[in-house]
Amino acid sequence: VTGLENNSEYEFYATATYPDGEESGPSNVVTSVPFPQTVHEELYDDGTAESGFNAGSGNYSAVKFMANNAGEDVLRFKWYQTEDGGAFYIKLWTDDNGPADEIYSTIATSGVIGWNDKDLSDAELSVSGPFWAGTKEFSSTRPFGVDTDGESDDMSYSSDDNWASQSPIIGDLMYRVILND
Repeated sequence: VTGLENNSEYEFYATATYPDGEESGPSNVVTSVPFPQTVHEELYDDGTAESGFNAGSGNYSAVKFMANNAGEDVLRFKWYQTEDGGAFYIKLWTDDNGPADEIYSTIATSGVIGWNDKDLSDAELSVSGPFWAGTKEFSSTRPFGVDTDGESDDMSYSSDDNWASQSPIIGDLMYRVILND
């Protein structure tokens, strides 16, 4: 397919034409978002959730990421849920040996079991060096996936006091960011 616009969502399906000229019904729909080669996904997990995690209503969890020092645009935030539904804030923070100044916040709702993502490109966010991406939970927030079967990268933390203190999460919390350098 040619003529597609980067960072725009497209839906595709296929049909078959039989020898008698009849056309089949459409296949399942597949959604795709093309990105330029400068776009990359930052992650620590291996894509499988061995357990789930909730910080609790009003509490936070976050993963530390690294952007290049010249700055990169934040395009999307991805998370893995172990149950359908729920709502929470997606947040980004600067780094000061843990999440520091909040630089972005928006609400995400109605997640599904598995991978979910939120387009943040309209917010025109730019990050450089270390930064944190994570959530602030509501009572309705469903568990987030945690990858516990590999070597932990020690980049996942939670807090119940607005980051005055932080506790490590055992394993890799399944939050990801998509950046464009």
